[in-house]
Order: sequence, then C-alpha cells, then structure tokens
Amino acid sequence: MSEDYVENNKFFFDYFRERLRFVKEHCRERMEGLILLCCAIDALAGSCYPELKGRKRFREFILEHSSSTAQQWKKISLWELKCFLEKVDQQRARDLASVFRGLGVAFERFGMLRHNPDVDIDTFEQRAKEKCSTPFPDDFKKTTVERFQYVSILWQRHRNLAIHEVRKSLDTAPGFGDETEPFYRRVPNQRKVLFDIPNIFIWRTVGECIKSFHSSADSERLDVVRRKLELVKDKYTGI
Repeated sequence: MSEDYVENNKFFFDYFRERLRFVKEHCRERMEGLILLCCAIDALAGSCYPELKGRKRFREFILEHSSSTAQQWKKISLWELKCFLEKVDQQRARDLASVFRGLGVAFERFGMLRHNPDVDIDTFEQRAKEKCSTPFPDDFKKTTVERFQYVSILWQRHRNLAIHEVRKSLDTAPGFGDETEPFYRRVPNQRKVLFDIPNIFIWRTVGECIKSFHSSADSERLDVVRRKLELVKDKYTGI
C-alpha cells in the first residue's frame, strides 16, 4: 500500500467527521440526520469490508467498531421477540414464557421509568437452556432471534426506512425524544409498547466507528482511499 496512507486516511476520515459535526449542529434529531448517519455507516462499512454486502456488512461493521456502544447493539428486543412468537410460534412462546418472565418482560413493567430488560443473544440462550426442556436450535437463533437484535432493528427499521422508504412526516420519524439510549415506551390508553433507538445514540455510534476504523487502518498501514480507488478501477475495467 502507499506510503501516503497516513495523509490519505486522515483526509478520508476527516470527511466523515465533518459530516458528523454537520449532523450535530443542524439535524441530529430529524429524519435528515438519520439519513446522513445511516449513509455514513453504509459508506464506512463498504470501505472496511468491501468483500461483504448489505445487511451483513452493515452489521459486522457496527459490532466490530462501535466500541462503548457495541454491547448495546448486541442486545435483543425481548418484548418484540415475545410478541412475535405469540403471533407466529405459540408453542415456542409457551416454552420461553418463564424465561421472559424471569427477565422482566411483562407489559406492566414497562410503565416503570426506563425499564429495559433486554440482554444479548448468548445470555438469552443460556437462560433458555436453564429453564426450558426444549432445545434452542441454531436455526431459531439465526432466523428469528437475530432479527430482533438492536443492530438488525437499526438496519431494517431505521436505515431502510430512512434511505428507501421516507414516507413519514419528519415529526414522526424514528429516533426522536430526550432519550440517549435505546428505550421502550408505552402507548397511552393502549396495551402497546414501542421500542426505539434515538438518533443521538446512532450519532455516538458513528463517531466511535470512525475513530476505531481510522485507528485500525493506520495500525495496519492500510490506505483506505487507494484501496477504494483500486476496487472501483477493477470493477469498471476488469483489470
């Protein structure tokens, strides 16, 4: 790789830091901010893992480079998983009922301020093995449980909504409010609980990813700009 990697990397990552400052100053709590943040993650993930595509690349990048927020992104929305199973797999919902209760996943509990019972997949699987006589198969873990992981919800409900399906008004876009961490809220006069990931948490994650990826690239003497140019050249010329 080029010996100019330090300057090239600084140029590359400073561009994203400037975008991050712009979002903070102008639109962090609006749909426009969410769009810019998700586009930044997409672009950074593509430069970090050019061999991967779509959701897998997005997911791997956040889990690898989000530093202090990584453990949050690994969690699963237990309330949403429970509601999903009650609709489509009632037998498994019954098998896991004691696990959900033991973790505090009950409608009444969400009336408490900042009640969030969520855990990561490994912890949930361990609890299930302790309390259930039925196995916790890998296909259930991969095809169902991972769908409700925070990083998967960010991809499907926030990133895809923001970039591909902007049909909501700006005042009802996801991620608004005073909360700074992923949170639950009950809908007044309804037996309904909503899960949300606020924009400020996504913004903080992007900042951590920029810092981590920059440090990793420099330590590996990887010229991110030159590699990107070479990949584009190969794609369009076949060289």
